[in-house]
Amino acid sequence: MPHGVLSRLLNPFIKGEVELFSELSGHARLTLKALDIIEDALRSGDFIKVKEAEVEVSVLENQGDEISRMLSQEVSTGAIATPIMGDVEILIGKVDDILDRVHILSREVRRAMSICVSPEVKKVLSEDVVELLMVDRRGVEEFINLASTIASGGDWNKIRSHVLIISKLEDEVDEAKDRLVDKLYELAKEVSYIEFMSLLHIVFTLDDIIDITKDAAYLTSTILMSLGA
Repeated sequence: MPHGVLSRLLNPFIKGEVELFSELSGHARLTLKALDIIEDALRSGDFIKVKEAEVEVSVLENQGDEISRMLSQEVSTGAIATPIMGDVEILIGKVDDILDRVHILSREVRRAMSICVSPEVKKVLSEDVVELLMVDRRGVEEFINLASTIASGGDWNKIRSHVLIISKLEDEVDEAKDRLVDKLYELAKEVSYIEFMSLLHIVFTLDDIIDITKDAAYLTSTILMSLGA
C-alpha cells in the first residue's frame, strides 16, 4: 500500500475508517454463512432442511441490517472523513445488498423445492445451481479478505489482487449463467412453466450476488484511491 494510505489507516484521528472495513468484513461473513447454509440444504435435497435454511438466512439478514444501520449512523456522526462519506454510504448499502440477495435466494430455493418434482429440475438444483453458488461464495470470501486486509493496513498490491480476483469470478459466473440458461431452455419441454421460471429466477439472483460483490470491491478500490492510493 502506498505510504499515504498506510499512514492514514494508522492515524488515530481517522480510526473510523479502519473500524469501517473491519465491520464490513464481519457483515460479509454473515453472507458467507448464509451461502453455506443454502448450499448444504440444496445438496441434501431435503425440503424440510431447505425451509429451515430460509429461516436461518432470515436471521442473518436481520443481523446484517443492524450492522448496516450502525455503520450508517457512525458515518453520519463524522466517524469517516468528509470527502469519502458519500462513497462509504453507498459501499455500506452495497455490502448489505449482497446479503439481501442471498436472503431472496433462500426464499426462491424454498419455493422451487416446494413445486419442483421433475428429476431434471432437482438435478439442476443440486448440481448446476450449487456450482454457481460456490463461485459466488468465493467472491464473498475474497471481499472478506479485501476488507480485512484494509482493516489491518495491508499491502496495496494484495488489496488490488483481491479486487481482480472478484472481477474474474464475476466473469466466471456470467459464463456459467449463460450455459445454465441454455440448459434450462433445452429442458423447457420437459418441465412445467413455473419450474422453468423459478429456476430462471434463481440463476439471475445468483448472478446478482456476484455482480454486487464486484461493485462493492470496485467501490472499495475507488475509496482507497480517494485516500491517496
